[in-house]
Amino acid sequence: MMPLSSRRRVFNIAAALIVLSAGALSLIAISSHQLLDQSLGLVTRSGEANTAISGLLENMIDAETGQRGYLLTRRKEYLEPYSRAVAFAALHLHELQEAVADDSLQWARRADIARLQHAKFAILATTIALTDRGLPDSALRIVMSGAGKQLMDSARVVLAGIRTAENQRLVSRQAQLVSALDRAFFATMALCVMVIVFGITTAVLQRRSERLGRLVTVCAWSRTIHFKGEWLTLEEYLARRFNVNVTTGISPQQLDVLMKDEILQPGAAQSTL
Repeated sequence: MMPLSSRRRVFNIAAALIVLSAGALSLIAISSHQLLDQSLGLVTRSGEANTAISGLLENMIDAETGQRGYLLTRRKEYLEPYSRAVAFAALHLHELQEAVADDSLQWARRADIARLQHAKFAILATTIALTDRGLPDSALRIVMSGAGKQLMDSARVVLAGIRTAENQRLVSRQAQLVSALDRAFFATMALCVMVIVFGITTAVLQRRSERLGRLVTVCAWSRTIHFKGEWLTLEEYLARRFNVNVTTGISPQQLDVLMKDEILQPGAAQSTL
């Protein structure tokens, strides 16, 4: 039979292994959730990039619509789309810049669209200014030159390239997000299982340890008791383990036996005592 001290040592080692395993799973779970947060952030950034692309294109269309309406009618209220587009131009460019900052190719395309937008707005502003000065024919010649249309066509091509690349990145990022979700889920589940196992094992080990602590090994022949590597008499064991002082006496049952022996064999009880 394994000694009590050895059993306790085994139990302590098992508990330590469970604690270490739970710690390792905790680190894996933390890492998985960090990866999940990162993947979710990248997917969000791709969505923000597409929103910014749509905003830039709509902005340039609104500016051109307002310019054409004003050139045709010379009424200031038709410039409202143009004025609004000019006001929001920098904002949409900044949103796109923030969304594609981690990709050098996308960054270069953002610089291209910024240049095209600036050139387009400059032509629109020039035609509006000429109309304000009473030179609508000069403004019309600029419109008919096709320079503005070329800029708009180029802007559409660049924005389409940015959107295509961003959609490809979005697909990849969504795949990473799904993988991160799976990893975080399984890591969390494994950690929960380990915590439950740890709790159950700790309770079992504690119960067994208490049970083993109450067991006493007694020699079947000498009736001595094993304690800390020694075999002690009952009196020595009680004194060593529980600090109990032992005295002697006689139980009523044993006294009855002695009295019967005295009746049957006079002097036997006296000699025994």
